[in-house]
Amino acid sequence: DDLAAQSDAVEATLAQEGEGCKARDQAITLRKSVSQAIKEGDVPADLQSEMRGRAKDLVESIHCEPPQPPPPPPPPPTDYEEEEDD
Repeated sequence: DDLAAQSDAVEATLAQEGEGCKARDQAITLRKSVSQAIKEGDVPADLQSEMRGRAKDLVESIHCEPPQPPPPPPPPPTDYEEEEDD
């Protein structure tokens, strides 16, 4: 159930515009959870390879492009520009 919930969370985040980095982080956590579940014997042997592969493919398929920084503030007015405003 936990792995399915994590998978659903990745899907929901991917549906949101500009959340690729967050979705990728969630997918990485899911991949780690899959590995942990396999180590703990919670995944049947015949599904382990497929689950590992799908988790890996999911992480690799998500593109993370950090948002662009905001533009710099405008320069302060020069003395000349201040005189024109008066």
